Amino acid sequence: MRLYSRIFIGVVLALLISGCAAAQPANEANPATGTADTSATHTGNHGDMVMDGQTSFDAMFIDSMIEHHQGAIDMAEMVLEQAEREELRTLAEAIIAAQSAEIEEMHTWREAWFPELAATGGLPMDMGDMEIRDDESVPFDQRFIEAMISHHEGAIHMAEMALEQAEREEIRTLAAAIIAAQEAEIEQMQNWLDEWFGDDTRGNVAPSPYASQLVTPVRGLTVEEVDDLMQGRGMGFARMAELNNYPGPRHLLDLQDELSLTPDQVTQIELVFQAMQTDAQALGRDIVLQEQALSDAFVAGTIDSAALTTQVRLLGEDYGQLRNIHLQAHLEVTPVLTAEQIAHYNDLRGYADHAQDEHHH
Repeated sequence: MRLYSRIFIGVVLALLISGCAAAQPANEANPATGTADTSATHTGNHGDMVMDGQTSFDAMFIDSMIEHHQGAIDMAEMVLEQAEREELRTLAEAIIAAQSAEIEEMHTWREAWFPELAATGGLPMDMGDMEIRDDESVPFDQRFIEAMISHHEGAIHMAEMALEQAEREEIRTLAAAIIAAQEAEIEQMQNWLDEWFGDDTRGNVAPSPYASQLVTPVRGLTVEEVDDLMQGRGMGFARMAELNNYPGPRHLLDLQDELSLTPDQVTQIELVFQAMQTDAQALGRDIVLQEQALSDAFVAGTIDSAALTTQVRLLGEDYGQLRNIHLQAHLEVTPVLTAEQIAHYNDLRGYADHAQDEHHH
């Protein structure tokens, strides 16, 4: 098997196989309800981590991935004792060898780069299945494969975040290796699942379009939505202005040459953009944590009507404030522009054929 042979390459290179999630500590207070979570779940998350923008992403990534790897090792050790098929035992041995080496390497990085930093709590992510479900009506081999596929998908999402946000090249190199290895292993495990257990694993029911969100950083939001919130992007919140002759600062800066913006115009627009992005990123991070808390409460089964009403109301207020931040930025930069520049902006953005008469300022 061509893909199966990649597993052994991963053992030699160490970086090419990475693991996945571990359990959330039992009896941890649920952030949405304030009550202790004593229910057993099949996912790991760090929804209670306070992401204040000051903690190094690299430190949070290392803390999360060490826990992630240990979860994979724990499941792999169960495979050595219980799996029926030799292929799975070989895969488990490869996972244990590779990820033990990576844990040691990440501990070395942690001590060298962040010797004084306390445990961060990791990234605010749902990292996929963290254990093999205890359902003896389903063959153990099938349960392991299904859990490890989810596990790997969680690792890939975390690695994709690292490619964009990591500060150190070593982290980005590890993230790229994780993505390459995990995607190949998911394909191999899916082939095994289809070959050994056939159509019974999926049935004839079409999967929900939301299924992919089970292993996103926040269960219930897409990867793109979480990333947009964390990065302070517009997410369409300012369309009411954008489509009515009030250009956006980010696009104006991207098109400054085409619009022949003067140095003074660029400076004024940059100041508005920087203020908008700072405010939007801070609020976006808070929204992500609130969404994670709400998701955690549903996962744990501790949500109630009163807590839900409060949490949704607070989220609604924050989303409204976020929209206002983006709309205000459009409002602030428009007086800086000439009528000709606004018209040319609309043309470049594809709005000219449908734009209303320009406003006066």
